[in-house]
Amino acid sequence: MPAPHYYPRRLQARIAWHANFAARAAASGATYGLTPADVAQIQTDADNVRLVVQWTEAVEAFAQAATAYRDALMAGNRNVPAPAPPVAPAALSLAVGSMQGIVDRSRRFIRVIKASEGYTRAVGEAYGIVPPERPRHGTPTVSAEAIMGGPVRLRLFKAGYSFFAIDSRRGGGDWEQIGFSNRALFLDERAPLVAGQPELREYRVRGIVGNTRTGELSDVASVVTLP
Repeated sequence: MPAPHYYPRRLQARIAWHANFAARAAASGATYGLTPADVAQIQTDADNVRLVVQWTEAVEAFAQAATAYRDALMAGNRNVPAPAPPVAPAALSLAVGSMQGIVDRSRRFIRVIKASEGYTRAVGEAYGIVPPERPRHGTPTVSAEAIMGGPVRLRLFKAGYSFFAIDSRRGGGDWEQIGFSNRALFLDERAPLVAGQPELREYRVRGIVGNTRTGELSDVASVVTLP
């Protein structure tokens, strides 16, 4: 059975995952349906994950060193004394009563937690039993390009939003909302403050969700018009 999507693929990362799971279970497991025996087993499993991962890493390192030692002894410079052999790691020693099936057993504990009355997604994220929820929206960006004759073309990077409010200021005035867009391009065709004169225009955008401006404002983009 494949590991659940919240469970780390890297063995080293599993040490931290089980340590956090055990710490959370010790602190609040009773609230979410875990018995004292469950909490004790979770801690034993966390200890065993740490021990077996570290032990197998030591064994693998020893195997590499042993192979290098063999090759040096058999095919090395015959005028060089044999090096001292690498030292094998000590045998793995687990607590009495340690059980196999740590991943499947952890799944059972997780089902108990998720079925409890007080369980929420925030609890799941704290226990590491759901993936962190990705933010739906980032920070939008805007760039501005002057077009001969006066208009300004804006290019919008949506950052997850489907609709934007577009603000502008010019001539040292205040920011004003000049429109909305659900597209990546927007054309500002306002007449200049002084007919025939170039002017500095500044733009910023902000996402809209549920008819409400939300999230962070973009950085300001500036351009001088070409009347």
